[in-house]
Amino acid sequence: MDSIAEYSIYDIDGTEKCKVVAEENSVYHVELMKYDYVKLCFKLYEKKSFGLGDYIYLQSDGGKQKFEITEIHKPTYDTETGSYSYELQFNAECYKWGNKKYKYEPKNDRFEASWALTDTLANHMEVLIRNLAYYGWNFTYNIKDVVNATKSIYIQFDNISILDALTKIAEAFGTEWIVSDNIITLGRVELGSDIELEQGV
Repeated sequence: MDSIAEYSIYDIDGTEKCKVVAEENSVYHVELMKYDYVKLCFKLYEKKSFGLGDYIYLQSDGGKQKFEITEIHKPTYDTETGSYSYELQFNAECYKWGNKKYKYEPKNDRFEASWALTDTLANHMEVLIRNLAYYGWNFTYNIKDVVNATKSIYIQFDNISILDALTKIAEAFGTEWIVSDNIITLGRVELGSDIELEQGV
């Protein structure tokens, strides 16, 4: 969770659009292997447009994490204050992986509708990291206290996304995943809550 109430919003090119002050109901919501987003509520006296790919950074114990807008939101006008009220949802960058197909050899042009692999957790993750790198995402992985990590396990992949493949790999090895600071950690993690963002005064 950030230790400040003011947050910078950047456009897709990395230029700072504005700084905003978090209001009540601003939260960081995370559910393991399911949801990971920031809901940022704030007011502006001049209307400003926020588009797909605009992002913020959130600092936590695991490092700095990037969250992006994936759906367009229109503000509401408050006649009493003469300001525009925003409620923007910024999703963790890893959820864009749900838009990319998972392949054994992502560099191949052919469509791999269905394929399978019998291997250890590390080697399954090497294929996943290869998929991410092909699309320009530079991530590493960390295996933490996974009992079956060195066991070769058969997994069938049927026309699924990279994100779904990660969940399928974790479930096959009886573990869970979380992403923080460009590291995919596989292991038992106790996580799932709403964390209120510090608000401005």
